[in-house]
Amino acid sequence: MSDYDFKALNDKEFEILCADLLGDAEGQRFERFKPGKDAGIDGRFFTSNSCEVILQCKHWCGTPTKQLINTLSTTEKIKIEKIKP
Repeated sequence: MSDYDFKALNDKEFEILCADLLGDAEGQRFERFKPGKDAGIDGRFFTSNSCEVILQCKHWCGTPTKQLINTLSTTEKIKIEKIKP
């Protein structure tokens, strides 16, 4: 697996991979959404006490870390504040 290049995946395939890996680790099945305006929710599940767990994936291969952090602290922060997970 160390030779695998995740750049070969498109954004939706990356979301599916993340949801499957985290779902396996958490023992939960993540609900996934169709491409498009998902309001920043790439996957989710509800705990036994009805808490919502949100998965947000970023497949930004080759993007400088500074640019990713800037986007997370501006655009993505607004989405988080709106859905209040």
